[in-house]
Amino acid sequence: MRIEKLWLTVGKGGRPGRNITPKGLVIHWTANRSYGANARRNRDYFENHPEKKVAAHYTVDDSEVVQCVPENEMAYHVGGQKYTEKALRILGSYPNSTTIGIEMCVNRDGDFAKTYKQTVQLAAEVLKRHNLGTGDLWRHYDVTGKDCPRYFVDDNTAREFGFTDAASGWRGFIADVKAELARLTDSGSLTAKDIKGHWAEQDIKQALEEGIVSVDESGLFYPDRPATRAEVVAMLMRLDDRILGKIKQ
Repeated sequence: MRIEKLWLTVGKGGRPGRNITPKGLVIHWTANRSYGANARRNRDYFENHPEKKVAAHYTVDDSEVVQCVPENEMAYHVGGQKYTEKALRILGSYPNSTTIGIEMCVNRDGDFAKTYKQTVQLAAEVLKRHNLGTGDLWRHYDVTGKDCPRYFVDDNTAREFGFTDAASGWRGFIADVKAELARLTDSGSLTAKDIKGHWAEQDIKQALEEGIVSVDESGLFYPDRPATRAEVVAMLMRLDDRILGKIKQ
């Protein structure tokens, strides 16, 4: 999955710059159905309105996934005056310090089915990276009681977005993430089956995790096979995206 890393300014607004150890992944909706309210626009809202002190690690629309905050840093995405008993028991007294947040865009000029699909894929990858499972998926609603994402909380809104009802919509989302997580595990798309013991094993693992290189459908990397010109260009462009992201940080 290609991810655009457009970091928010450290110490400003919703990115305080504090390290976290993720225990859960929280799904949100932007609640902004305006035309053009896509992933980048929502990221820019976080950046340009620091007084709101809100952010998420990712914003997702039908064509792009934008990362706003590194996964090992806190983002102010699930704050509240009070938290549910379950959230306090599992996530601790301040869930922002133990969770990663994904905002799903609902702009009218977007294709929600594609946004949903991208979110499923992203959620599975995030869970896999942190050795979490679908039992660690949360709606914002589950943490604070807020009606977010509303289509997974309110039946009328759920039907607007093509779900039978809110509860079955959320169950379906969890099932889809579980299936994608199983596919990632089976295919080894975030790992490679043929690099164990190779002198560059750790570097290859890191490059896979960062999305700079990838494995084939069989989970093989072929570490000693020459790269084609096209593969070299693709790797350089992905690396360029990463470098630019750090510069903007």
